[in-house]
Amino acid sequence: MLKSLLIVLLSFPLLSLGSQNAILKLSKVLDLENMEVYDTHLVHAERVWEGQVKTGKIEKPCVDIFNLDGKFDKRIEINYSPTHIFPHGENSVVVTGKNSIPHWTTSFTKITLVKGGYQAKTVQFPEEYQIDHFVGDGKREIFALFGDRQLLGNLKGPWSQVTSEEVIGPHQMVLFDNTVYVLNNHNIMSSGFETISKVDLTTGKVKIVSGDKYRQGVVNLHYHKNSGLILFPEYLIGQLTLFDPKTDTIVGAIPVEDPRGLASFGNCIAVSSYEKRLVSFFDLSTKEHKLVSTWDLSPMGPTFKFARNIGMDERSGKLFARSTYLCTGCNETMSSVIMAEEIGQETKKACLGNSILQ
Repeated sequence: MLKSLLIVLLSFPLLSLGSQNAILKLSKVLDLENMEVYDTHLVHAERVWEGQVKTGKIEKPCVDIFNLDGKFDKRIEINYSPTHIFPHGENSVVVTGKNSIPHWTTSFTKITLVKGGYQAKTVQFPEEYQIDHFVGDGKREIFALFGDRQLLGNLKGPWSQVTSEEVIGPHQMVLFDNTVYVLNNHNIMSSGFETISKVDLTTGKVKIVSGDKYRQGVVNLHYHKNSGLILFPEYLIGQLTLFDPKTDTIVGAIPVEDPRGLASFGNCIAVSSYEKRLVSFFDLSTKEHKLVSTWDLSPMGPTFKFARNIGMDERSGKLFARSTYLCTGCNETMSSVIMAEEIGQETKKACLGNSILQ
């Protein structure tokens, strides 16, 4: 038995052993350029989507698309720097970004899976609209206007402001029924001044729902479908905060060192720890939010410097992670996209239980 196990381990040269016996096969998907600065990374529609800005080797800004084996599929070139990428319905993504020539303008590209390939359509907004983050469900489309303290949407036909009130420093958003929850940044120069606000799409009213104090280092919002909770990492105090949109209250917190990226995996939430390059899986269906497993991505070495952004594919149980680290004087890039698979898939069995997809 021991001899057979040793043969299996030796057949996979890139393996790591996590704190909960997570044995991984790790592989490189893409090396990013030294000058890459954005975390334009998404796992959606059985694809991995990676944005790249124009650098010495990347002649035009683009979105590279990979299959779930990490194999290159398609490059979509765009005429602006892609800064963010978001799901939009089951078979589409929206890429937002900006261009400084001849004046600062912002655009979005909707990329849709169609029979035989992909269809891409880009919309450039007038200079007065500086769009940033996006949320949509396949029909409704809402953009954050950070500088104008407003949301822009197509809810009533042509593009128009969603609210009659200010939405302070809008960033990441979650669309929940007829409500948008918005991450607000009250100080663009420093972390630790974040709140969460609620925007009623029927009345246009805005209300802060995250308490009287600022949150501590929130970088994103994430809706976890199985639990019905909205989750946000607070990396300055080392915790993942749990928010219930049904009651608009914070209902718990999970201690996690330096949390950044989030990804749903059945009943679990996967949380990446930035510098240590660990991914922890917590079962939100348990009262104590049980730690199911920890995946160690650090064996990928210096080209994967930080675990900034992650995504999971539930069907395959594969995790894709992106490290983006701007380093103008480096001879070797520290930015890349990697893939992690667990040998034995124990984490998948624990997180998906009887709902495991075949």
